[in-house]
Formats: sequence, C-alpha cells, structure tokens
Amino acid sequence: MITNYFGTTHHECDGNCNKIQRVKYLENGICTKVVAGYDGGPIRCVKTWANEKIHLLTRYFDIFATGMKDKWAGNINYIEICSGPGICLDKDNSKEILGAPLAISQMRGFEYINRAIFIDMNPLVVDNLNKRFQNFGIDDRALAMLGDYNQHHNLLNSLNSIIARKGLNLLFIDPTDCSVPFTTVSRLLSSLNKCDLILSVMYGSDPKRNMQRAFDEPKSRVRQKYSDFLGSNDFFENDENLELANQGRHDQLHRNFIDFYIGQLKTFEYLYFDCETVRHMYELLFASKNETGQEFWKEATKKKLYGQRKLF
Repeated sequence: MITNYFGTTHHECDGNCNKIQRVKYLENGICTKVVAGYDGGPIRCVKTWANEKIHLLTRYFDIFATGMKDKWAGNINYIEICSGPGICLDKDNSKEILGAPLAISQMRGFEYINRAIFIDMNPLVVDNLNKRFQNFGIDDRALAMLGDYNQHHNLLNSLNSIIARKGLNLLFIDPTDCSVPFTTVSRLLSSLNKCDLILSVMYGSDPKRNMQRAFDEPKSRVRQKYSDFLGSNDFFENDENLELANQGRHDQLHRNFIDFYIGQLKTFEYLYFDCETVRHMYELLFASKNETGQEFWKEATKKKLYGQRKLF
C-alpha cells in the first residue's frame, strides 16, 4: 500500500474557509491554495464525512469484486463518474486522505477487476489522476477519462470503446449536487446492462436548501435541474408533494424525492434498494437487479468507519 503521505497535516489550511474564500480558492472543488504532499498535484477539499462515504464504497467494492471473481473472472468493471483527483484534503482536521479512485485500488478486490474507469470533466484532474495511477502501479487497468455527464452520447461512446457489454459492472456516481441528469444515468444503465449502482444524493447541501424554491418558482433553473435529475417533472406536480411543500414538511419531501428516483430505477428492472445516510449531508442510494447485490450491500454497511455495527 502506498500510504506514506496520507494523514499528513497541511498547516497552511485551517479548514475554516468562508464563502468568499471558497470562491477565491476553489475551482470545481479543487483547492488552489494547497497541493498534495504526495506529488504536488491537485487536491479536493472535503469534510470528514467523506471518509465515511469512501469507507462504505470501498467495503462494497471489495465484497462485490471478491464475491463475483469466480463467476465473472476477467469481466468485472468499475466505473466512477465525477471522480475527482484521487487525493482529498479533509478540511475538518487539515489532513490528506485517499479519494475513492485511489482508495479502491488498495482493496484486495482490485486484483479481480478487468477495467476501472474514472470520468471527470476537469482536464487537470484527469491528467493528474492518470499520473497517480502510474505512480501506484495500476495504470494497466485504471484509466481516467475526460467526460461531461451532460453529454451522454460522448460519454457512452468512450465507455463502450473500453468496456464490453457482457461484463459485470459497478457504477458509482459522485456529484457535489443533484446535477447528473437521469437521462445520462438511464443510458449508462442500459448500456452497461449488468450493473449495480451507488449514487451520492447530496440532499443536505442542495435540495434541502432549494426544494421550496423549486416548488414556488416552476420556471426557475433549480426546478429544471431537479426535474432533469429525476427524469421527470411529475414529482413537482404530484398533489401530495404540493401539499407537503405548502406545509413546509421538507423531511417527508426528501423521502418522496428519493422514492421517486427509486421508482424511475425500477423501470430498468432494478429490484433491490437501500439508502445509507452519511451524517446529515447526503445519502448513498444503492440499487441492484440481483438479490446477491443486496446481500453484499447489507454486509458492507454492517460495519461503520469507526467500528460501530449497524443495527437492523
């Protein structure tokens, strides 16, 4: 494992950037004030709860890849949308941590992966992530690619040139808000066919703040964004949801928002779902067509990052 630099404290970061400073120092989530101690490359600013997300993802990845290695030998793939540069700065303690693209490479299951594809729309991120794959000695199977999730045709063409349709896939979509259109997600799921999905739904930092406005202003950008995310405007025209919005019952609206998305996934023959809350900020939505995937997810989420076991 290449972990020498990780855990290093960046004293030049106090983790208390205000809104003006974030605008000044952040470009697409990449800090321009601090560079990675590992290689001097770009670093993504995150909060401590990102560790919990990465923990859950890597546990599922490991159980998924090792559990299916015999049945799907040589045909297991991992795809990540909105990958980031692979190294993060935990703003709560100013420490450097492995992001998801490099964290999964440290799991035993990575040796059973055919291809691991990481897509980001930032050229600097893609270039440096590929350099990090080389440094980690995994560039024979890990590849970062430039791609925009708003242009699903180009995204699919790139993926289809690398990943065979006959494979078994795990797709992780990790945006910083609810901005990945369901049109893109649906095309990816159709193309990848046999595919488990993990989606970060950033409810605490996006819809929770803006959902009321989406109901109050039908022609607003935020309404359009959420309609695109859900793949339909029906959520906002539902009588129950309209009444909940009028009453300011945002917690139930949140639940209905997730349930509506799950309903959309069911049209693609997904049968098994779960939502794992990561602090108060977002949920990891899991979906699988196979009961085995559900069992793997239950096992992955039993043990929390700090050793606690999940109670059912």
